[in-house]
This record gives sequence, structure tokens and C-alpha cells, in this order.
Amino acid sequence: MIPSARSLTCFAWITLSCVLFPLSTIDAGEPTGALAKYAENRNWVDDTGKFQIGGKLKSATAEEVQIQKTDGRVITVPLAKLSEKDQTFIQEFLKAESAQSDPSNPFAGGEVPNPFAGGTPVRSPAAMPTQPQKSLSGESQGSLPRKVNAISAGARPLSLAPGREFWSVSPPVALPKLDLPDAIVSLPIGKPFFAKSAMMAAGRGPKVFVNVYQEGRKPEENYGNFMIYDAKTQQNSDMIHFDDSYRLAAVAPNAAKIAAVHIEGWDTGNDMAIFQVDGHTITPLYQFTVGGGKWKEFVSATFLGNDRLAVITKDKQLTFWDLSGPAPKAQFRGELQHSQNVSFSPLGELMAYPAKENIGFLDTATGKIVGSITPGSSVYRVAMSADGSKVAAKLLDKLAIYNMQDGSPINTVPVSKTGDAELKWVGDFLQVDETVYDVERGLPLWTYGARPTAKDMYDDRMFAFFADKQSSTLTINRLPHEAAILSADSVDPNTIYELAPGRSVRVVTSFTGLKAEDESAFLSAVDAKLRSKQWTRNDTSDIVLELSVKPGAEKEEEYVTQESRSIGGVVLPPRPFSPLNRPTGPTEKVKYRPWIHSLVIKKGNDVLYKSDYARGAPSNFRTEDGESTQAALLKLINPDPQWVGRLQPPSYLLRADMKDGLGKSNITASGLN
Repeated sequence: MIPSARSLTCFAWITLSCVLFPLSTIDAGEPTGALAKYAENRNWVDDTGKFQIGGKLKSATAEEVQIQKTDGRVITVPLAKLSEKDQTFIQEFLKAESAQSDPSNPFAGGEVPNPFAGGTPVRSPAAMPTQPQKSLSGESQGSLPRKVNAISAGARPLSLAPGREFWSVSPPVALPKLDLPDAIVSLPIGKPFFAKSAMMAAGRGPKVFVNVYQEGRKPEENYGNFMIYDAKTQQNSDMIHFDDSYRLAAVAPNAAKIAAVHIEGWDTGNDMAIFQVDGHTITPLYQFTVGGGKWKEFVSATFLGNDRLAVITKDKQLTFWDLSGPAPKAQFRGELQHSQNVSFSPLGELMAYPAKENIGFLDTATGKIVGSITPGSSVYRVAMSADGSKVAAKLLDKLAIYNMQDGSPINTVPVSKTGDAELKWVGDFLQVDETVYDVERGLPLWTYGARPTAKDMYDDRMFAFFADKQSSTLTINRLPHEAAILSADSVDPNTIYELAPGRSVRVVTSFTGLKAEDESAFLSAVDAKLRSKQWTRNDTSDIVLELSVKPGAEKEEEYVTQESRSIGGVVLPPRPFSPLNRPTGPTEKVKYRPWIHSLVIKKGNDVLYKSDYARGAPSNFRTEDGESTQAALLKLINPDPQWVGRLQPPSYLLRADMKDGLGKSNITASGLN
């Protein structure tokens, strides 16, 4: 029948970094004077013999070497990554350098080498802000960033759609291992009740940047406070105050620059401020627009090599900004098709990103895709390890780990968290939300509950910031802790799952008021789900899958009639509700019973998985000629067998006593408990 000229709408109000590589504190001087022979051009070879480059020694320590390539660019390479011959050459230089009675000072004069691979010397913009910045005591300390016009035209397009599997990726440079004990540090920076906070770590120490900011009801109530803590020297700066609201967004790997988003509403913003860091001082450089306005605000930022900044906005726009000139210039720009959750290598040479059922790898210097891996199912998140050797992908119900040397698979680990979840490397382990997984043994190791006001991971150290009104506490904890690692030695991963592919389950159904065809459809949907999870059906199994479908308690909704619209005889959907087009037609109350769906997998009284679903009244619908609202509504409320197919329980269901792994600890202001 032709729909009548009315539709009905029910209204309801609804109420909602990079892993960083430090600029080395060079322990040895440059090869000058009597050591000039060590600065001659030579051929450098890596430890595999596959890669070679021409260049001269810029400086060296016992851990890493700076090489100035023939094109003038400076790269930093771990000593262990060089060939035996090159390592011997560096050791000879270090020995000769230490024998000098007055070694050259590596910090005297000149430009600071860029810490990024393939980098050029950092050039700070000459333009400085003009607005005065005041301390809490009212004394002038500096300036607020002045607004500059970024150059957006001319950005080269980024293609972010990888195709077939291929690999031409150079493994990224590793983040040096930390040697920091667990610590509890008191910091003299307070956080009032309405303020918010952020924190990031970078640099050799590393340096920890703590940020407390507030967007007040009036502009004069805005502020952004910063403090720098050097974990190596255990020294902290004074509090650095700005008379506007800035949230820390990114820290350069050498901790020489930071980026902060200018908060303009509901903790969002479109402008990015760049600050220079010198010791314990923060000097504003400039501020420029990176977001596209409402619903297109800034989401994340990461410093890259050659003094650049990668910025992602809410509409999934990715832009690489060149910061080396007097004003930022857009270098590359493209749209992330699948997810905003990308992963940059420690130096920023590579970006790994989910691309539907692929993992794409982008060379950030050239803007070209250099690798693609196809795990075989949707990729939700990716993460590259701090040592540059591995990349992990969060799939539906497992982790897939790959070798960064050739893209080959290393291991897969079942996870009990399906779909999207926060993913990051913790040293040689992987953390999914709060649970750390042992990727070598293939089991959930330990869960770390943490409720600080801000936190950040740097290799295998968690920095957690617990803010109070007058002062705050910073804790440093190595994860996983030693007792957690030792507890896994005697555990067989096969024994921690109650249900896994190849194991059996008993199906029990409870249907009330269903038609025979609906019951049959539900049973078929359950069988299909068992096949997809590779579980077998066995009426004697002690693992029970209970499916229940029944009418719920009676409900009442009120609908408002609005005029139907049509073009060429085709009826259009109702206009979206807004205060300007609220329907003015009569209202009518109708009664119905929603269908209540429930699926539970359990062993005894232990619930291993549970999902509930109520199918009730739609938000809007149309009636046919002569049809009552009540009759039209009841036709639309039916059991939904397809709901079972939409469910995504993990293929591996943990024992109830293993839901947190082998144990659980809480990270608090008093340390790991």
C-alpha cells in the first residue's frame, strides 16, 4: 500500500606520541685537532652487511654514533647496529679521544644536530610572540605564542590505501634502553578541581613534561602550567605559567621542542602552539591553525625528522607540517580511511596504520607507502616496538606480531578483548587496555589498574601523574614487574582457557512466544556462530551456551506526527529533528513489549561471556493508509535472529580466575600495589 502522508517520530534527549628517541648527551668530542683523521669520509656498513652509506664521523659515544652523510644530513645510529669493522673504528676513536688531556667540548658553539634520522640542523623561527606572559606572582616571564599564518597550499597528496602484500621497509632505529629504578617523586605543581592535566616523556633522561591547564568561564580564568622533570638527574624545573589554556600534545624525541593545542572549548582546539625547550625553560615560538573547525579539531600530533610535525584531525586528515621556516608549511596531506590510531616509530621515520584488513607502512620522509601486511581480518590498532624490531596489530580477538626486518609473522596471541582496544608495547611485552600480554609465551600476564590524572609509557617504564590541589606525585614503574614475569614460568598457556577452537560447548535455549520459523532461525544462527569460532556442539560438555529470547515488560512511547515528503512519487525519510523543524502534528501514545535477547557462555556459576539486547520501538516509522499507529508499530517489533550473527565473542575464553591474567596490581601515588 502507498504510505499515508504522515510519519511518526519518538523524541529523546541524549546526554556524551610518539615513542620518543632522545638527542644524546654526547660523551665524546668531535674528531677535530689531533683526532681529525677520524673525521675523514669512509664507507659505513651495518651489522647485517645489507646496507652501506658514505659519510664521516660527526661524534660518538659508547652507545651510538652520529654520521654526517655526503649530502650533509646527520643520522644517529646505535653502535651495535654497525659492522664489526666500524665498531672497532669507533672504539679506537673513543680510546684516542679519552687519552686527550683537553678533549673538545661537543656543546660549544654551532648548531645543534637534529636527533632524527636523515635530519638537518633545527632552525628556530625568528618571529617571536608579542603578548606578555606572567608568572603566578605577577612577574613577567616571557610571552604567549603569537598567531602566524601557516602555508597550506602546495601540500603533496598522501596515498594511504595499501594494496597487495609487499615489503621494502628499512627497520626503524631503536629507542635506547632505560636504566631507571622505580621511583615516587613529589612535584610542586597543583591541579585545582576544574583543571585538567597531560604528561609526556622524551629525551635521554628521559625528561617528563607535566602539564596542568584550565579553560575557564572567562578568558582571564584560562591558564596552562608546565613543569619539567629530568628522570636521570632527578631534578625538576620551577612551574612555568602561561595566561592561556594549552594542553600538551607532543614532545620532540630530543625533548628540545614541545607542541601544545590551544584549548577553545570542551577540551578541543584547532590551533597548535610550538615551544622551544632549553634546559628548564620553555620559550613560545608561534601558534598556527591545524584543525578545520567544529568536528574537525586536532586529535593527535607527533614530531618527525627534519623539524616536522605530523598532525591528525577529527575528520581523519593527516598533515605533515614543516616547521623549519618562519611559518609552518604543509608538506604532505592525506585522509586516513580506516582509523585515526596510527603508530610512529621512535624516530618518526615510519608510520604504521590500520587500513581495513591491511597494515600500511608509510615512509614519512618521502610520503610513500613502503610496506603492506595483510593479517586476514580487520585491523583495529597497530603499534611499533621501541626497539624497532617488531610491529603488532590488534585484530578481532588476537594480537598478530610481525618482524620489521622482512614483514614476516612472528606469533599470534589470543586476547579476551574483542574489537578496538588501546594497544602499546611495554618493552618486549604488549599491553591491551590495562592487561600486559607475554607475546613469547602467548598468554595474558598481568593487569595494571591505573587511575592517574595523566600517564605515559616510555619503553617499559610507566610514568603516572597523580595531581592534587597543592602539589602532585609522579611515579615511575617498570612494567611488567619482576614477580609478574617470574609467575609465568610454570604456566601452560593451554590451561588458562575454558573454551578455545576445537573444544566443545553444550547449547541450551529458552524461547517464549516465538514463531516456529523464528526459533529455527535462532538455532541456525547459533550453529553458524559455533562453526565460525571452531567450537563443537556436545550435549555432555560442562561449558554451556545459554540463549534466551522472550518478550519484556510492557513499555509506552509517545510519537509525534509530521508531514511526509516525496519527490516524483518517492517518499522521503522524515526530516531530522531540530528546534527549527520540530513536528507540529498531533501526539499519540502507544504500548508495546520489547523482545529481550540474551546469550551467556558459562561454566558452573562462572560467566565467561555475556551479551544482552533489547529490540524495542524504532525512533520513527510510517503508517499505511487506514493503519493505526499501534498496529504499525507492533509490525516492526520482532525477534532478531541476526543478532546472534552480529555477536563477536572471543574464540578463546579465559577461565574466570584468569580474567586479569596471572594477577592484578594497582598503580597508585604510593607506587605499585
